[in-house]
Amino acid sequence: MYDDSPEWRVMFNMLEAMYHNHPVKIDIAGTVESISKITAQGLYDCYNTFYNLHNMVLCVCGGTTPEEVLNIADDMLKAAPKAKVQSYFEDEPYEVKTTYVEQAFPVTMELFNLGFKEKAGAEQISNKLLAQTEVLLAAIASSTADLYRELMDEGLINQSFSYELFEGPGFLSVIFGGESRNPKGAAKKIKEYIAKVKQTGISKADFEISKKALYGDAISALNSVDTIGNMLVDSHFTSREFFGYVDEIAAVTFEEANNRLKEILDVNNTSLSIITKQ
Repeated sequence: MYDDSPEWRVMFNMLEAMYHNHPVKIDIAGTVESISKITAQGLYDCYNTFYNLHNMVLCVCGGTTPEEVLNIADDMLKAAPKAKVQSYFEDEPYEVKTTYVEQAFPVTMELFNLGFKEKAGAEQISNKLLAQTEVLLAAIASSTADLYRELMDEGLINQSFSYELFEGPGFLSVIFGGESRNPKGAAKKIKEYIAKVKQTGISKADFEISKKALYGDAISALNSVDTIGNMLVDSHFTSREFFGYVDEIAAVTFEEANNRLKEILDVNNTSLSIITKQ
């Protein structure tokens, strides 16, 4: 199923090109080789180890009380033996594995993912660094930024264009991508623009617009019960304080955003993945 999706393949082809050893490059369904070796006992071992109450967190949002939730949980959930999951990762070099990969698909328009591989630790980055990075990326590539307008004016992207900070234990990257009539041209333009901005810094106007927009999005997200639930669970597993991210956005300074720019987005450490027309 995943192999039939060009949107899925353009991303995982990029991750495979970017990472030497980290398992983030492996499709969530596994490899053909690993799937062929699955046994019934292996599935039971995996389920009992990972889908274990001691490895889970229950988050409930809405008009209830802790006592009501605990009573239902005690009634519905069966006791499970303690199981501790310890993840081990091979050392991952800073440099990308390869700079370019492409795959042909029956698509009407080509797709691209341009990934900037970043230095990553065993733990995910702090709320402070996360806020600085998100404000910086918005200043560089949001729909109000010069890069977006230039890419649009030159016909290199359409409204599918997006950017994201992709992170987890042991991996960290910034990804730009979308549909393009000229994926290589779009990637070249993005790298040239970032190289220029790394010399000059982002403008104060772009910084202020991005910071206010992100802060507004973060506050308005608290109107959604679903979003609050997802954020609480995410905070638990990333060891981040729930409201800390919102506070850190408000606290980001112009100088901090430009200093963060000096630490990331190395234009000489990227992988470009393209889905070409079949």
